[in-house]
Amino acid sequence: MNTPTFTSLMSVDAQKASIERHLSELRETLKGTFTEAALTGYYGLHADVDGLIGKIKRRLLGSALAWNAEEKEASAWIYYTSRRMAKLGQRLLESIDRKFDTPDGRTLDVAALALLYLGESVKCEVNVGRQDPYDYRGTHAIMSLALATGRQGDERRFAFDGRPVASSIEGLYFRALLLAKFSTGNLNAKQIEIFDACLWLWMPVLRAVRESPSASALRADLDSGDGLRRGPRHLGAELSLYLPPEPIEAAYRSALKEFHAGRIIPSEGFTAEFGIEEHVAVLDVVRQGLLDSRSVLTPRAERRAAGFEAEAFVGLAEIMARGFGDVAQFLSAERSIRWVDVSDTGLGASWRLGDCGEISVGDLVGIRRSAADPLIVGRVVRSVPAAEGGRTEIGVSIVTQAARRVSISRPSGHEVPGAIDVLYVPGTDGSGRHDAYLIPDRLYRDAGPFEALVDGDTYEFRFNRMRERGHGWALAGVEITGVRRATVSVGEL
Repeated sequence: MNTPTFTSLMSVDAQKASIERHLSELRETLKGTFTEAALTGYYGLHADVDGLIGKIKRRLLGSALAWNAEEKEASAWIYYTSRRMAKLGQRLLESIDRKFDTPDGRTLDVAALALLYLGESVKCEVNVGRQDPYDYRGTHAIMSLALATGRQGDERRFAFDGRPVASSIEGLYFRALLLAKFSTGNLNAKQIEIFDACLWLWMPVLRAVRESPSASALRADLDSGDGLRRGPRHLGAELSLYLPPEPIEAAYRSALKEFHAGRIIPSEGFTAEFGIEEHVAVLDVVRQGLLDSRSVLTPRAERRAAGFEAEAFVGLAEIMARGFGDVAQFLSAERSIRWVDVSDTGLGASWRLGDCGEISVGDLVGIRRSAADPLIVGRVVRSVPAAEGGRTEIGVSIVTQAARRVSISRPSGHEVPGAIDVLYVPGTDGSGRHDAYLIPDRLYRDAGPFEALVDGDTYEFRFNRMRERGHGWALAGVEITGVRRATVSVGEL
């Protein structure tokens, strides 16, 4: 087969056509026995595919506007081309294995590229929507092959995103699995690229151990078709690999330190040009993932089918303004969601994107079916394009179903008087120690103090520990600093 080569004068469409042609030629070649031409062709394809994907990706992610049909088609092309490159890499590995008894450096180079493109394809699901579930047997087989040689940690160098990078089979294996785990709605298109840039930076610490380092550490089962799971495996434990959280946590804290010093990490590449809020969101997701790896593993709450329409409110201000009125006067096709399922801790829903705008991970939403039902307030933890065109699937972690709209104010004499509307979130016991307030995040940064009138008594307090946060909001506990009891006149006794 011919080796593809691009010239600077070729248009994007011409480059796509050339790649499509050579992908088809390589696929036909790999139906036979291994040839050096097939290997050379795959390397040549990688050079051209990597260059074109980088060019398209910069154009797509450099815009702050919603993608049009042409841009969505370009994103889909990246997904399908990356997936084909991953599959062809796996076929080339099988072809080499049939030809030679012992894996050599060429085998591991092809394995690295196959894992590279697997990671690229799963990353694209943030843009194109969740596709058919991946069968990771081929991915695990590549790692098993590398483990058999004892060279899974050897450095492998190739071009990625137009520049030379250093990696390893082990690092690329966990990169692909981590991208698959976090491309299910935790991050948007820009954020998943930032997360990937972090994984490249942290590649040296993506190393497996054979014994579970914690009760909920991430685990890969080499004899399964599954992606990453959590917790120790008891039966067949010798076929599992674990990703210890400590080295990643050290890398995360180093990045956080740089961030607090005003330096964005990673500092190179096109992701360094993204807004600071995108980097903050990624650091928050990494932080939560590390916490999950150290927490006690609990069974997932049972889901129950819902299947009805409900009114939704997005953002703390809208929840307070509209979430406590007569639902019937607001309910409309333009502002409703399709409630898919619900559990004790969360719910899943489908949202019509064109009518309701974009909902992002970290947004606060309020959902209520009718005036007789409680208002559910929750945080969006997953947001991905649905298989049904024009809709977005969201996952919501429930914060409270008992919120009350209340007003707080500054103590008399404060330079900024006036009432401030917030949501009171009662705790799970009657002591009040778990009570909290849903407030604008700017209010949390204010040192206070504040006042609230409760049953005739005036309580003075400050916000203390932040329990949750998201886009423009915070869930904060309070510290009572004083109480003024209501005075009762003699006539009232």
